[in-house]
Amino acid sequence: MMAAMEKTRTPGIFKRGSRYVFIYRAGGKQKWESARTLDEARRAKAERVADVGRCEFEERSRVPLREYAEAWVERYLGRGRGGFREGTRDEYRRQLQQYVYPYFGTGKLGEVTPSGVAEFVGWLCDEGKQGKRAAETRRQAKADKLGVPAATLPLTDDGKPPVLALSDATVRNIMAPLRACLATAVREGLVSGTSADLLPNP
Repeated sequence: MMAAMEKTRTPGIFKRGSRYVFIYRAGGKQKWESARTLDEARRAKAERVADVGRCEFEERSRVPLREYAEAWVERYLGRGRGGFREGTRDEYRRQLQQYVYPYFGTGKLGEVTPSGVAEFVGWLCDEGKQGKRAAETRRQAKADKLGVPAATLPLTDDGKPPVLALSDATVRNIMAPLRACLATAVREGLVSGTSADLLPNP
């Protein structure tokens, strides 16, 4: 169940769970963002209001995708009447952490294009690349257990069969948080609508 928002002494800033949500207006629309601390929320709210006043709000599309997505996944409420389950939020966090952040790295939110998303889907469907990632993850876990550098261990020595390409259903699940995140960014005026014109589900 989503934590209730509690008023703070600062107008337009609320506490929800362990984070602070702040509200401002841009382009005649109300916008929401979140921050880890009250001070961060106050600073960010002041910056957004100043950006809007200078007509520079669109420049926020230069924010890193990961930075935006990490804040987005904490405040996302879903699109349906039933709300957004915390179990789904946990799954979104996991998919973003395991696949989206490693692929897009330090890329900017406004730089995510339909062709870039198509390449991301291709990367997800590449049996060799996903198999290597899985092997590297297993090797790192073994190295951590043994207390040795991962580079000192062979990449595949556990006798496990090679990892096949991700299934279509898995790719759809991975794409779900990225699609929803970019759609929110479009509604908030941070990126153009074409940036969320993603591929149909495979």
